[in-house]
Amino acid sequence: MGFQMRTAIQRMGVIDGYQPWQIDYSNVSASSFSTANGSCTSSKCKLYAPDGGGVPDSFLAKKHRADASVCATAPTYAGQHDFRNMSIKSVGIDNQRDLVLVILGVTLELCKEVNNVFGIPNPSGAPPVDATTGTVRYSGTLTQEVSLTQSPVLGETANGISGKQMFCAETAAASGCYHVYYTLIER
Repeated sequence: MGFQMRTAIQRMGVIDGYQPWQIDYSNVSASSFSTANGSCTSSKCKLYAPDGGGVPDSFLAKKHRADASVCATAPTYAGQHDFRNMSIKSVGIDNQRDLVLVILGVTLELCKEVNNVFGIPNPSGAPPVDATTGTVRYSGTLTQEVSLTQSPVLGETANGISGKQMFCAETAAASGCYHVYYTLIER
């Protein structure tokens, strides 16, 4: 899913000239966090439209979604995804926010497997714990690029995720709640 989104966003930029903030990332069935972008006035700038980004609706299989009670801060989002501007250490410029796809509320097993595939240590058999503040959602009407400067940076506390385009981490806000992160655009 992430690779397909990354390719679609790049294609929409190169072929049609859309900046990331001009793209509509909304999809009520897969990402209830992203609302329609009023700056996008045709289907060509919609990530999920067949004549736009062409990304199909995709869902995380139920067996990979965390139990709703685990991610207590927002229990209904397990298996959905979100688009965020956030900084990941040693991916692009550290104090610049990258466009990141976040797959929310995944199981511990999936989280550890993602990390195993990408060579990220799971200390004591558990995924790394890390958090960042000040992330900005790509949601709603955007009329320009959102602020790109950020500190702290994801990966400052959990060194194993530093420099990784894809990884899974436990959120510091909810013990046992895991998210997969995939960098769509490095800045």
